[in-house]
Amino acid sequence: MRGLRSGTARWALLSLIAVLPVVFNPYASTPSEPIKVTLFQWAVCAILVLAVVEGGSVSFGGISRLSLREMTVELAVAVYAVAFVLSTVFSLDPALSFWGGGDKHGLLTWLAVWLFFGLTISAGRDPVWIRALVDAVLVSTVPV
Repeated sequence: MRGLRSGTARWALLSLIAVLPVVFNPYASTPSEPIKVTLFQWAVCAILVLAVVEGGSVSFGGISRLSLREMTVELAVAVYAVAFVLSTVFSLDPALSFWGGGDKHGLLTWLAVWLFFGLTISAGRDPVWIRALVDAVLVSTVPV
């Protein structure tokens, strides 16, 4: 399997993308409630496991085929991730930095977000997938 090519894992990822705007309420005092963040973390892990079980492996985006000019967003995310991990390791309270506290998200939540980003770009850059992705986001933001 090259990237996220299995049909079931792609549909699960598309479903998660469609549900995200519905569970996020920007007008609430805590826009992302802890239980919703935990469900997001578990859903991303479940999609990754589903992709591995169906296809045997997951490679994030075929990055070796892209030039540096084509992967500016991926590089920015990678640099941010490395900085976040280093700041968590050298934090005064690494446990709080990892788990998060109150309305602040820790490294665990950001790892799930970065994994979600990696799964999304690994699904491919083909026009059919991008069209389905855009349609899912547009349809799911109508109720909000």
